[in-house]
Amino acid sequence: MKLFPSNAGISLLRGTIMLVKESGGTMDVSKLADESEQNVDSLLPLIEACKMLGLVTVEAGEIRLTPEGEKMDMKNFTDMIAKKLSGIEPFKSALGILSVRKGGLSTEELAHELQIKGIMLHGDFKMNSALLRSMLLKWAVRTRLVVYSDSSDLWELG
Repeated sequence: MKLFPSNAGISLLRGTIMLVKESGGTMDVSKLADESEQNVDSLLPLIEACKMLGLVTVEAGEIRLTPEGEKMDMKNFTDMIAKKLSGIEPFKSALGILSVRKGGLSTEELAHELQIKGIMLHGDFKMNSALLRSMLLKWAVRTRLVVYSDSSDLWELG
């Protein structure tokens, strides 16, 4: 099972798509690294996230927008990402768990439920919980798939 990269950020992903779009829909990965001021190692998780979201393909060091990626703009970005995320792990399973657990779950409870399903972002449970929290805040809260109460550490469907 392939998990969404935990170190990919949503703002950098949007910027990456916009840079490729401004370049005519195709760009060499090394040129993208230069223009985005990211080193290639930092850019790889973003590119993987773009691929998992169906926004780009990569072949022979060249990143190319898919028809979905070409349609993306500032107005539809959040909605397009939310639809795609709901089918990608760990978001897919987290949403499924939250849909049947009324009243929400804490980060550790949600991490435990995902672990039972074999979904872990890190081998250490505390680090896994921290990565899950960070990932859900960056992606699922921002796209309104879930809501989070920081004061009670409670996740619920958006």
